[in-house]
Amino acid sequence: PQASSYAGAVGLWQLMPGTANHLGVKHNMWYDGRRDIFASTNAALDYLAYLQNYFNGDWLLAIAAYNAGEGTVQGAIRKNARLGRDTHFWALPLPQSTKSYVQHLLALAKVVNHPDDYPMLPAIDDQPYLCIHKLN
Repeated sequence: PQASSYAGAVGLWQLMPGTANHLGVKHNMWYDGRRDIFASTNAALDYLAYLQNYFNGDWLLAIAAYNAGEGTVQGAIRKNARLGRDTHFWALPLPQSTKSYVQHLLALAKVVNHPDDYPMLPAIDDQPYLCIHKLN
């Protein structure tokens, strides 16, 4: 939760100030919801769902947009379309950091989904670690 990037993203899910504000994550001089595990996780999940819908169900584009911004990904799609090129994730002229972000996330998902093939992680029980109780 204490992580911060040179670009201004903060917290476990590295939310930028504008994105967090747009998602309703509270921030004042005493509290930054981007560092709140529950508030930031809910916001990150809402944002990913929005991006997946925005990019017509394409998770690779949604994940790329989470990293680079939807405008960057949409601009790359428009550029390729103008040039008559493919507009899927792998064909887009995106920043190398975004391409790496998506590739690393896919690799991590494969390791987690196939632990017997990649014995790098300790066994983790398939049960919730934290219980979330909402106060009314």
